[in-house]
This record gives sequence, structure tokens and C-alpha cells, in this order.
Amino acid sequence: MSDLEVCILPYRLKLASIAKENLSICAHTIIKLLLFPNEGKEFFSFTETPSSISLIIDEAAIETFPAEAKVGVSSTVFIPFQIQTGQSGTVPVLHSIAVPLANNGISILQLSTYETDYTLIPEELVKKALSCFPPTFVIRDESQLFEDAISNIQSPFFNAKRNSVNGSSLSMQIHQFQDGDATNEKQWTDSEFLSKIATSEQITNLRRVVSFPDCPVYVTSLAGSVEAVQDTMSIPLINLLFFSDDRQRGDRFFSFTRTSENASLILSEPCLSLFPPGSLNFCGGAWSILKIEDVAFAFEQCGIVRDCTERLKNLGISIFYLTTYHTDYLLVNQEDYHAVMNALVHYDSLEISN
Repeated sequence: MSDLEVCILPYRLKLASIAKENLSICAHTIIKLLLFPNEGKEFFSFTETPSSISLIIDEAAIETFPAEAKVGVSSTVFIPFQIQTGQSGTVPVLHSIAVPLANNGISILQLSTYETDYTLIPEELVKKALSCFPPTFVIRDESQLFEDAISNIQSPFFNAKRNSVNGSSLSMQIHQFQDGDATNEKQWTDSEFLSKIATSEQITNLRRVVSFPDCPVYVTSLAGSVEAVQDTMSIPLINLLFFSDDRQRGDRFFSFTRTSENASLILSEPCLSLFPPGSLNFCGGAWSILKIEDVAFAFEQCGIVRDCTERLKNLGISIFYLTTYHTDYLLVNQEDYHAVMNALVHYDSLEISN
């Protein structure tokens, strides 16, 4: 794989959950976050599933929710790593991110949007995460909080010297340790590097249940600039969140993610009519949902993304992956449904539920 650029974004995020019956209590706060983000705090993700509502928002925004809403909040602060692939949902890329992190005991949240993918890493583990990334990764730190860690990475497998490229971008020259002396330069391939860490005793093998809700969705983005959210898309979005007939469906699945650069929506076909013709960009046709559940789901568990991408990485397909407060969801194009099923059905750590 060629050099992969990963950008550390300047946000400190929390994962939160709201009971669906308490959504109206939070309406004022959610609309403010949706349409009027504070400058420099433009990261807002809202995902509604049949069972609950999950939010990924700036930690300061948690305090703006009314107490009676009983918002569940993870204790962990997450730092988002934006994967600069030029195409969201590239399975080998997601796998190459997830493998070294899971093998080194780092639990992550994964969020796919129309434009890009975000890997959210616990703040206290960011430096450890940087040290276990393969040498083909190029790291850019927009937060300017981890520059020292980037330039002074010490890994059990290599000594990384990073040089400035195009300003704040950084690339790596790898030196193999031999007899305590880092003098012999060696180029590592991805497979060679990952094989070194694949024997880690920290690998977490869990049995997970995969079910297939019958609710095809469409992955879209708002056409034009992100300012359109406030200028012309506010009424359709508010209708979609609070008033549409789709909210009464037992299989409702909806996700909206907004950053300073773009706005992405994942929604069912009946909701498309709420938006004016030409106002949405579409990523292919309909997508099927795979719901991934652990026997005992917990934030600190590792390897969920790694395990689910392991059998898919050689299929040449795209996926969208969303971590919510209670479980994970994998979206696959309906044309790839049977190929994905065949890849997963014999995977020991995954149990298919009909």
C-alpha cells in the first residue's frame, strides 16, 4: 500500500447516548449543535437506530444538554484521526488502521461518512497509537498537541525518524535495530510490519453476533458548501430529525455528520423526498446494514473493526462503518451483500443471526 495520510483533528470528542423518548427534551440543544456550531467546534455526529440515539460531539457541548434528558456519556475523551484516502470506506485502509491498534490493546470508535473515515482514539492512548502505526503512514497534526510524540516515536520494532514534508506533514525513515545500534536502514512492507505485531498477546478475540436488519439506506452528502446546512437545508433536516413519518418506523436508521468541511447523511429511501432534487450527492445505490453485537459490548474492547474487515479486505468492495454508543454497524452495497455473507459466514469469531 502506498503512503497513507492520517490527519489528527483539533477536537476533543465524547460519545453520548439519548433515549429515543427523550429526544424532544434535547431538541433545542441538538438544533443549536446542528445549525449553529461554535467556531472551531464543528464536529457533530447524530445516529438514530431502532433502539437509541448516539452522538459524537465536542466534550464542552455535553454540558448544554438539560439534566432531565439523562444523557449517557462515555468517560473517555476521543481524538479523531481523519483518514485521507480520497475515497471513504476502502476496506484495506480501514483494516491497516485497525490491525496495529487492536493488536496493541487500543480500543477505537470508527465513523464513516460520504467523504472520509474517522478513527477516534482515546486521548490518553494517542501517543501509543502513533508509535504502533506502520511506517507507510504519513501523519499531519492539525491539533498541534502531539507534534513531540510524532517526532520522537520509539517503537519495539523500529526507530522512526520523521522529517517535515510540505510544512506540517511528516514522513518516516525506518532504521532497524541490530545489536543495540540503529545503523542499518531497512524498508518495511505493510505485511512485514504487521506480521511483527500480529503475535502480540494483547489481541482480543471475542465472539460477535452479526444480524441483518431489513432497512436499506442511502449514503449521501449535501451538494454545495457546508454552509447550506444553515442556509437552505435546515428545514428538511429538522423535519427529518423530529417530525418525519419515518420516525415512527421500528427499523429507522439515520445518521448525520457535520464538520467544517462537509455534511454527510445516511438515510432510508422515504426520507429522500424531504430534500429538493439535486440537493444530495449519492454514493452508489442502496446499502444493506449489518448490525454487529458483542456478547458484552464495552468501550474498552478491542478488535471489532479489525475482525470485521479481516475477511472483507480482499473482496475489492467499499464499506461504511459506524460505531454507536451501544453497538457497531457495517454498511455494504446491496450488490456486494452475498459476497460479504460468504466471507463472514465461516469466520470463527462472528456468528450470523437470521
